[in-house]
Amino acid sequence: MLSKQHIKLLISIDKHRVIRETAENKDLDYLYEQGYIELREYHSETEDFAQPYITEKGKARLDQYRREIARFWIPTAISVAAFIVSIVALLL
Repeated sequence: MLSKQHIKLLISIDKHRVIRETAENKDLDYLYEQGYIELREYHSETEDFAQPYITEKGKARLDQYRREIARFWIPTAISVAAFIVSIVALLL
C-alpha cells in the first residue's frame, strides 16, 4: 500500500522533475523494493548520485490512483451541483 507521500513522489518522478539522491531516502528505497521505480547511478569527479525513473508497474499504479481520484470527485461534483440546483428551485 502506497502512502500519499509515495504517490506524490511517484508523480514528481513521472513529471521528470530532477530528483537527485545522494543520501539514503526511505521513500525511494521502498518504491524501489516494490518495483515502482528503478535507479540510474551517475558517477562524476564532483559527486555521485542516483536518478530515479518510473517503471511500467509504477505507471500502472499512477493510472490506478488517477482513476480512483476521478471516481470520487466526479460523482461528488455532480451531487453538489444537484444540491445547489435543488436549493435554488425551492427558494424560487
